[in-house]
Amino acid sequence: MKKHAATVAAEKHPEIAEAEEILHAQAVDYQTAKALVLRLKKKKLFGYARKILSLARQKNIDIDQKSGLWLAQQHALCTYKDADLPCDERLDRALSILESYLKTRQKSLTSTADQETLGIAGAIHKRKWEVNNQKQHLECSLAYYLRGYKEGPAQDYGYTGINAAFILDLLGHQEAKEAAKAGSISDIAAARREEADKIRRILIEVLPPLPDQPTNAWLLKEWWFHVTVAEAYFGCDLYQEARGWLRKAHGLPDVADWERESTAWQLTCLTDMHDQDGKMLGDKNDSHGQADSRSAAWSVLREILGDNTEAVQRSFDGKIGLALSGGGFRASLFHIGVLAKLAERDVLRRVEVLSCVSGGSIIGAHYYLEVRKLLQEKPDRDITREDYIKIVTRIEEDFLNGVQTNIRTLVAAEFKTNLKLIFSEHYSRTQRAGELYEEKIFSRVQDGEGDKPRWLNELKIMPQGEVPDFAPKLHNWRRRAKVPILILNATALNTGHSWQFTASWMGEPPAGIDSKIDGNDRLRRLIMRMLLKPR
Repeated sequence: MKKHAATVAAEKHPEIAEAEEILHAQAVDYQTAKALVLRLKKKKLFGYARKILSLARQKNIDIDQKSGLWLAQQHALCTYKDADLPCDERLDRALSILESYLKTRQKSLTSTADQETLGIAGAIHKRKWEVNNQKQHLECSLAYYLRGYKEGPAQDYGYTGINAAFILDLLGHQEAKEAAKAGSISDIAAARREEADKIRRILIEVLPPLPDQPTNAWLLKEWWFHVTVAEAYFGCDLYQEARGWLRKAHGLPDVADWERESTAWQLTCLTDMHDQDGKMLGDKNDSHGQADSRSAAWSVLREILGDNTEAVQRSFDGKIGLALSGGGFRASLFHIGVLAKLAERDVLRRVEVLSCVSGGSIIGAHYYLEVRKLLQEKPDRDITREDYIKIVTRIEEDFLNGVQTNIRTLVAAEFKTNLKLIFSEHYSRTQRAGELYEEKIFSRVQDGEGDKPRWLNELKIMPQGEVPDFAPKLHNWRRRAKVPILILNATALNTGHSWQFTASWMGEPPAGIDSKIDGNDRLRRLIMRMLLKPR
């Protein structure tokens, strides 16, 4: 029998197997939970970490205050980072976790002086702003970070301070843009920039000597300490010093890829904001956030990213997704034209999510199979714009030839098929249509599969030259040719909610539903075991 997806995932990540065993037994002690959570976070498995922390808090209610605080803080952090929860729900729940714990200590978020707690609250409100673009969340985030910073930057090794400076720059940048639209200059924006610069210069003075203290020698092995110091120098335009700290950071072993991505994102955002602000203030230095700039800032960024300008560019553009709508074969044929234009503009290589429905799903799946073949046969550095143009050209020919076989008529045109429809309760016209799509269209892709069925859970892409545990959500940020995630959309009739099929799971998407408005039950997401067949 073929192994199911959960077994494969557990083999790649032994942390998953350990977490599932603990959750099944419903028992875990503090030390075991702490060690496992740290490993799960390193792999960005926040969903499992959240569940382990929830269980540990239930089963270890008599632990000391320091340990109880750590569990609550990590529970809140892993909850707000768990992308498998609806966005509004996880952010509000994370704040509630912090508030509930503080209440047991006769405190609250408005009165606590704990820097870690204030930093997590600031990060949650920063995330709220990223979701809904409401400025008040940035203001709230700044307030929490500043409160943490005022407790002393040496106490939290600059975490709340460096984030307070970043938010100040972000708010100042927004206010400067609004003022510029009215032909004015914002004094408030200038004051925010000045305050951010002051905080960074204090961090530059306080942080670098800390590892020299015997009790702080461990900081030399910490990624976040190095990049915090580097960002303080970077934000003050002291790029040579920033480069030195970033080199030390990138020489550290066992750094999670998502930590590198987060650092690259914040530094590129700083560079972009400072470049644009300089332009608004009359600076003639023409960098303006372009990845090929020769500015000192971009020189540093290119060095730490291995000259990967695509990774830098993604920090500005965000993820690019492509939605292919329904409308039968007419929609499919229309979408070929869309793909052709995007290929000509060299945009297809940057598409990270391919979301399809109905007729769009047919052409989307066809395109995905071709891209899968390309990425698994050719290393990232050798993939060109012409490769995508050739893919669309093949699709034009193969898809048209497949459609001209008149698939709709063939669904009910064969005598044996009609008999099977009558006498088999497990066979339907929908299944027959799927067989014909496979035979007449998808089998034309020269991926070595021939006319064998292509089960969706077997269509994960393993790009040539990538790490064995490659995952698009974790590693796409540093690739030029992105690995798209294929999402086939439908609707669950019993709830009216969206229902999605991917190579990893099927079920309702984690985002897109306001749990305060939509009272229908949410159906559980499932690993796609139902598609697995014996061999």
